[in-house]
Amino acid sequence: MIRDFLIPITFFMLGTQVTDLKAADRTVWCAIVLVAPLALLEYFYLDIFLQYFDIVHYYIMRGTLQASKQVLLASGNLMVSGIRPQGQGRELFSFLGDHRVSSIFLEPIGLACFGIITFMWGIVSHAPSTGFASGFCRRGSCSLYWQTVASAPCSLSLFSS
Repeated sequence: MIRDFLIPITFFMLGTQVTDLKAADRTVWCAIVLVAPLALLEYFYLDIFLQYFDIVHYYIMRGTLQASKQVLLASGNLMVSGIRPQGQGRELFSFLGDHRVSSIFLEPIGLACFGIITFMWGIVSHAPSTGFASGFCRRGSCSLYWQTVASAPCSLSLFSS
């Protein structure tokens, strides 16, 4: 869809307009404050979470899933990917169980991407003049940018000697 193509471009363009790293940091922290408690609520109190966020019925109404007993039983009112299939256990942190947390993103992959993005934001925004982060963030610009190493105004420590 054209929407899927325009989303990253829109966010990139919005990021190029932000010149204050502190304002961008506040925005990221606000997002974390919104997402993290809901993720914890979902993980520890799934029944309460599902009273307010009926995920599987949202996807049924949207037409993404068909309303069948098999889908409803397999998902436990989460998106089908919200529960690991039988026989596919966790390799790491097996004590966490088979539930994949999604928080406000409705699907677990959304929360995973959010975690990666916020982790990278922390690396890039809090060390803008040293090491690896210097190639991705300059003071005065909060956008991620791509450029060749030869024309880079700041050097990546990975490529410089």
